[in-house]
Amino acid sequence: MNNTRLTIIFLILMPFALNALDVVVTASRIEEDSALVPAVVTVIDEEDLADEATVLDALDKVPEVNVSSMIPGEKSVSMGGFSDIGFSRVLILVDGIPVNRPDMSTFNWLSLPIEKVERIEIIQGGSSVMYGDQAVAGVINIITKRGDDTSITVKAGVDTRLSNNQSFSGQFSQGDFSLFSSVSRTDTNSSRENGDYSLWSATLSPCFKKEFFSLSGEIYYTPSEYDMPGGLTEAQYEADPDQSVNPDDTCSSVDYGINGRADISMDNGSIGLPFSLTVQAKDVNWDSSMFESVLTDMDLRPQVTYEFWLEDSYLESISGIDGNYSILDMELFNDEAHKSPKADGKTTRYSLSPWAVLKFSFKDKILLDTGLRYTYSSLETNTSTDMKDSNDASPLVYNGAVTWIPREGLKTFASYDYVYRLPLLDEQASFYGTVWDSFSPLD
Repeated sequence: MNNTRLTIIFLILMPFALNALDVVVTASRIEEDSALVPAVVTVIDEEDLADEATVLDALDKVPEVNVSSMIPGEKSVSMGGFSDIGFSRVLILVDGIPVNRPDMSTFNWLSLPIEKVERIEIIQGGSSVMYGDQAVAGVINIITKRGDDTSITVKAGVDTRLSNNQSFSGQFSQGDFSLFSSVSRTDTNSSRENGDYSLWSATLSPCFKKEFFSLSGEIYYTPSEYDMPGGLTEAQYEADPDQSVNPDDTCSSVDYGINGRADISMDNGSIGLPFSLTVQAKDVNWDSSMFESVLTDMDLRPQVTYEFWLEDSYLESISGIDGNYSILDMELFNDEAHKSPKADGKTTRYSLSPWAVLKFSFKDKILLDTGLRYTYSSLETNTSTDMKDSNDASPLVYNGAVTWIPREGLKTFASYDYVYRLPLLDEQASFYGTVWDSFSPLD
């Protein structure tokens, strides 16, 4: 089996003071008080976000989160000491919908305007039972605004290198309907040669709410262009830290898609249906060749919640099925006009994951959590060089936790989580110069 399995144990044997016990979070895919979650939860609220220019700026101030640059214009976040490989070990959610790429690319953080964000929830520790793939070191859930007001926001900024950004956002509300839209532009001028980056982002987010039903969604379109100066050796850096070893290498990318969710509330439960469809088309221009890729990712995550009450205690069940289908088409060309193909290939992966979690609360003082998830994943690669390879995985993971709240403002918990990560699409097949190679990842 080529998937990665890790065991992470968290024991907190002393009362842990929470900075906001009355904050409602969605760490368990339902809304609940953060004091009831058997994990360390950090919440960045709207007041703190108001002082930041981007979502990454806000995350960078959280000690548990590490923000690092991959290439110009692309940054990743990591937790739990995973460092450079953390982008596939921390699951990023927007309104409960995963936005991690199924390949080695990182989420385009600049495509998410901070004006749209209501709060950010950071959950430390393994969450594979609850969220599945890539939730190894933690989960970051970004909650967007679904306000009842009408407003317009205009922002602009420039620094000493003439890097600049502009954004326009507006929200309209009328009765049960609200609409958020935004357009933003970012243009960075790097001190390095061939290190600039530019991006446009446009989003349109309607929302409809009734007493027991809500429907929200987003349509987005984000084109970007950036240079690729390349890495420097120690000697090159000492000679000139601003030099480029790849003066002609560039990349352009277009991200677009639609996501949303429907929710139905009942007396003792709820039914949720988050869904998403994203496409990323990327065109990389190297000095001697051209690389083109199209990534398509589809996600559907229905879930059902139900509560059983017995006086001041309750048993809550949360269950669902997470389905994902991803396709990565890659082509290598000899010419800039893309008329002389050298090699091409397609990698596909689908996964299906039924899961269930039980939560028992005794007078909101002692809480027991347990859960189970089974995943079947099949990944297959076919190329023009007659290379064929497949990689099936079927991890079974589980968790258990006990939480004790001796008094308001304090909690003690112990949890055990068995976690996993599925292979990324371009870990299965990748270009090495001008030929395809196939390999199975091992951490």
